[in-house]
This record gives sequence, C-alpha cells and structure tokens, in this order.
Amino acid sequence: MSTPDAVFGPFRFNRVRRVLIKGEVPVQLGARALAILSALIETPGQLVTKRELFEKAWPGLTVDEANLKVQISGLRKALGDEGNFIRAEASLGYRFIGDIAFGHRSNEASERRRFRAPQNLTTPIGRDEVTSNICDLLNKNRLVTILGTGGIGKTTVALAVARKLAESYADGICFVDLGRIVHQDQVIAAIKGALDLHDGEEASIEQILLGIHRRQLLLILDCCEHVIENVAQLAERVLAETTNIQILVTSRESLRVAGEVVWRLEPLEIPPLSLQGAASDIDGYSSVQLFMRTVRQTIGDFLITDESAISVAEICRRLDGIPLALELAASVVNILGIAEIRRGLDQRFALLDLDRRAVIPRHRSMGATIDWSYNQLSPRLQAVIRRLACFAGPFTLDAASSVAPGEGMNAQSVPNAIVELVNKSLLSLNHQADPHEYRLLETTKAYASQAQGPFGEGQLARENHARYFLSLLEQQNWDDYEPVLGRAKMQGCLEEIRAALDWAFEFNGALAVRLTLAAERLWLELTSLSQSIHYLGLAMREVNADPDADAALRARVLVSYVSSQSHILISGVDEGSLVEQAWRAAQAAQDEFLQLRALYAFIDYLNFARRPLQYELDEFSVLAAKSDDPAIQQLPLLISGYYDVEHSDIVSSVNKLETFVANCVYFPRKYYLYFGNSLTLYSEVTVSLMRYWLGYCEQARTALAVLVESAEYRANSSTLCFVLAHGALLCELRSGDVDIASDYLQKLEQIAAFYKPWNVLVVCYRAILTKEEYKKQIVSVSDLRAAEQSLGKELKTEPFLKKQGGLFPILLFELAETRLILRDFEGVLETLQEAMTYCTNDQDARIIGEHERILAQTLVARNEPGDLEAAGVHFRRSIEVARFRSLYLYEFEATLGLAELELATGRPIVAGELVTQLLDRLEDRDQLPGMARAQDILHHASLAGTRELRDTPGQAGA
Repeated sequence: MSTPDAVFGPFRFNRVRRVLIKGEVPVQLGARALAILSALIETPGQLVTKRELFEKAWPGLTVDEANLKVQISGLRKALGDEGNFIRAEASLGYRFIGDIAFGHRSNEASERRRFRAPQNLTTPIGRDEVTSNICDLLNKNRLVTILGTGGIGKTTVALAVARKLAESYADGICFVDLGRIVHQDQVIAAIKGALDLHDGEEASIEQILLGIHRRQLLLILDCCEHVIENVAQLAERVLAETTNIQILVTSRESLRVAGEVVWRLEPLEIPPLSLQGAASDIDGYSSVQLFMRTVRQTIGDFLITDESAISVAEICRRLDGIPLALELAASVVNILGIAEIRRGLDQRFALLDLDRRAVIPRHRSMGATIDWSYNQLSPRLQAVIRRLACFAGPFTLDAASSVAPGEGMNAQSVPNAIVELVNKSLLSLNHQADPHEYRLLETTKAYASQAQGPFGEGQLARENHARYFLSLLEQQNWDDYEPVLGRAKMQGCLEEIRAALDWAFEFNGALAVRLTLAAERLWLELTSLSQSIHYLGLAMREVNADPDADAALRARVLVSYVSSQSHILISGVDEGSLVEQAWRAAQAAQDEFLQLRALYAFIDYLNFARRPLQYELDEFSVLAAKSDDPAIQQLPLLISGYYDVEHSDIVSSVNKLETFVANCVYFPRKYYLYFGNSLTLYSEVTVSLMRYWLGYCEQARTALAVLVESAEYRANSSTLCFVLAHGALLCELRSGDVDIASDYLQKLEQIAAFYKPWNVLVVCYRAILTKEEYKKQIVSVSDLRAAEQSLGKELKTEPFLKKQGGLFPILLFELAETRLILRDFEGVLETLQEAMTYCTNDQDARIIGEHERILAQTLVARNEPGDLEAAGVHFRRSIEVARFRSLYLYEFEATLGLAELELATGRPIVAGELVTQLLDRLEDRDQLPGMARAQDILHHASLAGTRELRDTPGQAGA
C-alpha cells in the first residue's frame, strides 16, 4: 500500500519523494530543509528534539546549532503564513502544530503521467561542475541551450542534468531526441508524441501548448541543429504562453531567441603539451580518465605505464578531448595497442571510422558525426571550411581573410562566414586572445582536408596560406621585437610555417626558399633549432639544383645554413668545408654583412676545433672596420677574447671581454641572433667563469645568478642553456652547493625539451651532481657507479658534446674525478690521456693544470712504489702552470693536494708553509672551494710543529 501525502493549508507533501507542492508547483527547498519538514510532519503536534533533527538532516555529521536555525528560518519563509505551524520549544527542539490530513490525490494531476528522461549508460567523467552550473542556470532561466561541436557530449550532460533535477518538477522531465527526424515539419509531431498527447488530431504548436499549459516539467530537446528554425519558433511560444515549463536544448547552433541562455560545452581537460612526465602526472585529466575507462571495458587490468603515458597524453591532445573520439580510439586498444593508435592519428579517419552498434547513426563514428554537421552547411560555407583546413593551429580573422578567398568568396565575405561557422560550433573561438583566434578541431580539420572541392581549390588555399605568413614575417619589425611579450604571439607561427614550407617545397620551390629565409629570424628568436636546420638544408638543396639561381640568394641561403650550425649538430656534414664555402659565396655576392656572418661562423668553428685562425680574424677585422655600426666594430675584440679563453690566456680574455661589454651598452638584437645570440650576456657569462677560475668565486657565483635571471627574462632557450651549461652549473658544482646546482639543473632540463641534444648536457650534469652528492653522503656508491657509466657513455658516444668547445675537456676531467673516487685508476688515466688531446700549447693551464692535479691525486690514491714521489712532481707542475696563467683556483687546489701529500709523508712544516704562502696571496678572493681543507692542513701543521718544538733537546727547561 502506498504512503499517503501529507496535506496542510495549500501545501501537499509527498512523503516518499520528499517533494513539497503548493497548488501544482513544487516549492524550491534544499534537501536538509525537506528532511526537517519530513521529521516534523511524521509526528504532528509532538516535540522533535534538536538531536533528532540533526540526525535526520545531517546524518553522521557534527554541525553547529546555528545551521539548524538557518534551515528552520528558510523553511518558515517558504511556507509563508503556514510558517507559524513550526513552533520552537526553547533549548529543546521544534514541533509542527498545524492540522494535517493524510491521503492520496484523486484529482486529474494524480492520474496523469510523470515523465522521466532516459539514463546515461555510464557515469559522465569530468562533467560534475558543468552539470551543476547548468542546473543553476535552469533555476534562474527558462530556456538554456547546451552548445557544442559533434561528439563533445551534449546529450550526456543534458541527461546528467535531468538526473540531478528529476525530483524538482511535479510532472518530471520529458526528453525528445530530434536527431532521429529528417525534416523541419516533423519537429512538432516528435514533441507531441514524446509528451504522450494522442488526441488523433494533426500535430500543431497549439496542441502542444494546450497539453502542457497546466504542467510543471522540464522539456529537453536534444540535437536541434538541423531543425533549428522550428525548434526556435516552438521555444518562443512556450516561453510566452506557459508559466511552469522550462526548456533545455542541445545543439551545435544556438536558437537565438529572446530569453535563451547559452552554455558552450568545452572538451574534456587534456594534459598540456609541456607535461612529459610519468603516468601519475596525467591520470588526473578527465580526457585520460575517459580514455582509460573505455580501454578497461575490453582490457580489465589495463594500466598506464610511465612509458605509455606520453602516448596516451598525445592521443588525448590530438583528439582535442572530444569524448566520442576518445571512446572510439580507446575501443580498439585491445587490438592495435597504444603506440599504434598514436602513430595512426595522422590517418585518424582510417582509425576512427568504426561502426558502433546500438547507437544512433550520427554517433557511430567521428566521420558520421562530422558528416552530420558538414552536410547542413551551404556550399559557400563548405568551401570556407575546406580552405581553413590548411591552418595548422589557431588563426586570426585577418589570416582567414587572406587564405579563404577563392571561387564564390572574396576577402570581404570571409568575416560573415567565420561568424556562421562559430555559431554552428564548427570553429572554436578564443575570446582571451587579442585579436580573437579561431580554430578547427583536429578531427574536423582532418575531415575537411579530405573533403572534395573544385579542382585546384586546395592548392590555391595553401599558396594563400604560405604567402600570408611570408608577408607577416617580411613585415615584422624585428628591431622593435619584445622577446617576452612577442614570444607567445610568434610561437603560434612555427607550426604554420612548417605546414606552409612542407607544401611549398613540393609545389613552389621559389616561394619555399623565400619563406625559409624570412623565417630564419623567427627560428632564432624562438630557438626552433631543428626546424631551422631542416628547412635551411632543403632551401640550400633547392638553390643548388637551380643553375640560374641568383648568387646573392645562394650566398644568403648558405650563410644562414652554416650559421645555424653554431647552435646545432648536423651529422654527416663537413662543417669546416661548408663554412669556408659560405664565406667564399658571400665574397662572390659582394655582401659585406653576409661575409661577416660567414666569417664569424668560420672563426667559431676554427676556435672550437683549436685550429689557427689569425688570418680569418684579420679578414674579419678589416670588414668590421668598414662598418658604420659601432657594435659591428667591436666584434673583433669579442672574437679575440674568446680565442684567448680557448688558449688559457685568461687575464687577457677577461680584459677584452669586459671592454667589449663596456663598449656595447646597446647591442642591436639582430646581432645577438645572427652572431650567436646575446653576445654581451655570453661575454658576461664567460667573464664570470674566468673570474671564478681566477679565485673570485663568490663574486662569480653571484654574477652568474643574476645572469640566469636575465636569461630567463629574455625567454630565449639558447641563451639560458649557455648561461647554465657554460657557467652557472660549473661553478655551483665545483663549489659543492648541490641545492643551487640541483635548481639550475632543473631549469636546464625544462629548456632541453626545445632541442633534444641539450638532453645530453642534462645527463652529464646530473651525473656530476651525483658525484658531489656522494661526497656529502647523500647518495650511495651504487648511485655513483651509475652516474659514472652514464657520463662515460655520453662523452664517448655523443658528438654534440665535442661541439661545446672548452666544456668537453672539463666534462672529461669530471669523469676522471668520478672514476678516481671509485678507485678505477686505469679508467682515470685513460680519461686524462683523452683530455690532453685538447691541449693547445705547453702553457694551457685549463688542460695541463687539471690533468697534472688529478694525475697526482690518482698516484697518491694508488700508492704503488714511486707513486708518491711522482705525485709531488705532478702537483708542482700543476701549480707552476696555473700560477703562470694566474688561475688562482687551480693553483689553490693543486697546492692543497701537495700540502696534504707533505703531511702524509711526515713533512708538516713544509705543508704549513705551502698553505700559508698561498693564503698570503688571497687578497679579496673569498669562499674558495677547499678553504676548510686549507684550515685543516694549517691546524695539523701547527700541532706537528708544537710537538717537534717540545721534543727538541734543551727546549723543555727553557
């Protein structure tokens, strides 16, 4: 027997569903207020204690009494005059004192059907907040449209809303699937049938209005885009001629009627491109969660591994977080596997055009979903969307107006077409961008790329696309370019340039070469090294294949190509021959600026190869002197300073580079990039490193910390990589500050994502950091062995490291010291021998000084007959060459080694004198690594001296 309703005054309370109705309209009350009302009504006239009310409304929770007072106050307000039926008993509780009748409704309302929407087959993922927001909109508005592209999950969200609001409508929720009808004139009949209005008459809006005017329900109209006009007319009439009907619409296009509130449904959250971590880094994203849930329907124990996490993240990104696309891809993981699906994304319709059973036709595949939208477009809009498919990413209205014109469409007509496509959810719009940006979803783009258009349409669009970006780059005022603000804007051009060049090199070589040269500055600004060298190589091949190519053009391409090699490794290229060819080509073209660029690259190569370069430097100086630009005139001083660095003339190098920096307070940005990036900053880094070797360690570390911040502000990855790898990390690791070094290494690791070979530097520095951590007993000896193997492997197999000039022998010495700690004496000697091949002269203190010191330490540790005497010789040789070049730090470390040897062999006084004489020349140097060792040696020497003095005959009684 069913539970009767409780009736009091104008109210009827359904005790089963806990719905309070006044007349025919439900009263909007929260769940806690309804629980309190239910408790009071069940025992009319009797006291219900506060404790009992808390248990009913807040089961299992401890809450403040004020919460109960708030709920009682709201309940009384909702009941109006009948609110006085709830009487408070001081400090005890409440009782309901009104007259209550219990019984079933016998009127028409109790007999008529209560509508229920169908249920989602699975719980929606990542849509809880959206569902709540749409419910809030329906509490304040009568017409809400969920707008979004096909497959994005509009119906799923609408059904989730229906489930959440199921008890809020006296007559329930009526769901109408309009996706199954074909013609506009079938809309009314479909709605009439869903409302169960079977009166035998022909369907009309009037019949629907008559049938629902006394009802209180939510009408969900699903998939309305193809019958939008008739749905809009119905909605207007319902809003105007009823009071208790609300409408929830799902559509790819809004109704555009008065009173409509639009909720634009976004894709599921996808892992950002910057996220390249482990499985735990991506499993919180809703797109990944949906993908994995679908996979587990066929592979119950499937888990994301750290290896597969990158592929899963890429799949979710490439499918734009569209739920239908994710489910389709996930449904074949059990057959194809994650890796194969990722590879198949470029042919996504071969992969995703899968026929799913037991679903409506438009959702059987992504192809069918986009067919549904595409076939609703006019031929004019179909042509526009096909032409826009050549964009690789977001585009502006200006870009679209340059690319989309063609047969039947001029540039002036494009803005209206863009508006229509946005309204139909075929273009996504980024309101935050300035100017606004538009984008085709990847699946829509793939469909449009394959759609058939008139002969030549696609080629014309791609040529327009290439010429638009050529014009954009040629008109860019790079001298006024602000790297921090401009980077985000120009970053989007990279993929567009790539797409344009891929087409142009196949179909329009001349345009491709011109666009490549225009893009060189962009690639330098954004550190897009791999893309730069790839397309410059293609451009060089293009001009070499053309016997009529202009000499100036040929020279510019070749010079740009070899200049890029100062940043990037090209396997299989004879670099020395190539840069010399570039210089000769620039001379033939009689272009002095090109000659300067080519000579700079040539000198850079010769310097790193430790080959004579005086002739080339003289030639460069002559050319630079002819320039009217003071910055160009300073470049020979810069080159000479770097030459001195490579030959260990450190004092001379510091003087020259400091003079260069002082003379170049303003150095035009174009020279930064064309001559090896931020030259003044590079010079300051080099000076700081040299000053560190000269013994001014704390000053150097402070200066390098400032330079790291400056490089980060410049937002150029090459610059930051140089500061970290050729300065800051070296000094912090040598000083033993593992915390700062770890922070710097993390920064290097982040920028290594821009260019794969930089990861080699990350591996090397991580190994050196492990060595320093082992010294502090932070890591185990097994960690140190793994680090030694990793560092040894990279130094042996990675030619990129040999392009790092003086950094490579420094890394070799770090490997030698690691092997010394592990007592791999044979490995140490082998490594030291290799390092000596980079020595430029018999006073090259950077090489000889380190070689002799580490060799001496190895002999001390090995301690075979004759080793200690030989070690003393090598320590003294290291001290001699370091002192000759004023490398106080090198001299300091070698002297400490020698003093410790003297202590160990019973000569403490000599040890003390060595350290004392060294510290007498300390001057304003401070915080050298090893100062604690120096003080320890002095302490032991002092103790030994005291004992010697005490033990000398005749001294005891003195």
